[in-house]
Order: sequence, then C-alpha cells, then structure tokens
Amino acid sequence: FLLLQKNTSRYKNVTLVQQAISDQSGIIKFYKIKNSTGCHSVIPSDNAEAISVPTVSLDDYISRNNLKVDAIKIDIEGGEPLAFSGMEKLFSQANSLSVVMEFLPEALKAADINPLEFLQKIKNYGFDILQILHNAETKILSLENIENLDWYRTGYVNLLLKK
Repeated sequence: FLLLQKNTSRYKNVTLVQQAISDQSGIIKFYKIKNSTGCHSVIPSDNAEAISVPTVSLDDYISRNNLKVDAIKIDIEGGEPLAFSGMEKLFSQANSLSVVMEFLPEALKAADINPLEFLQKIKNYGFDILQILHNAETKILSLENIENLDWYRTGYVNLLLKK
C-alpha cells in the first residue's frame, strides 16, 4: 500500500482504499510473497506469509459511495473469480462496461478453479472477450481449443472484456 501511495501521489483523481476486492465485505487470508513487490494473492503459496486483510465487494463499494463505473482494471493474481462474484450487481446493471484484466490460468488452477469455466462465466455475464495483443490491438478470444495456446499452458494474457 505504501508503494501504491508513492506511485499515485501526484494524481488528484485517485482514491486509495486499503482493502482487497473480493466476493463480500469482511476479512480474507492474503498471501504476501516474500521479497516481492507483486504477485501477492488470495491463493496459498509455499513462499508466502499469510496475513488477514479487510475486503470489500465492488458492488458494496459502488453502492456506499454512489459511483458510476464504466471501466475497471484488475490484476489480482487469480483472485478474479472472487472479485467478479462481488461485482454481479454491477455486471447485471451495466449496459456499457469495459474490464481490463490479467488472465493467469495457472493461478486459477492453483485455486481449484477451471480457467475455461471462468471464461465461460465471463461470457455469461454478457461480455465479449478480447485478447490484448502486444501492439495494443485486440482480437476476439475464441474459447475453442484455448487449452492448446502456449500462454494458456505456461503464462498469462491480458484481456479486454466489453459490454
């Protein structure tokens, strides 16, 4: 959080909230990777320290603060399914919404979540799923034979979800 404060201090339109996004407001175990400034997760890891952190669902946060949301950037190392469960009201009410997210199949598998089923759930929310290419262009991501793609087996991809 201190690093986030430092990196955003010059922006007047940024509100920092020291809570993890999850499916509900409360407390969750969070695994802080030793000697890392990133890759921390709600998914257990051998080289991580478990700490308890406060959580908020985005639906609760939006409602409490009377916000209109049209874009979300999310990169939470496999915690996306929990976060998305806490955004179902937003997803059902939004006519136009863009979400940029990192899709990390191995992290989902470590949490016993089938990555392909999670992508199908995203489609069921009404999103088109586009892969963000290295040149910043996008292409529709086909879920057919996705398990055969190199990044699916060994890495990650950035996705743009559009409603």
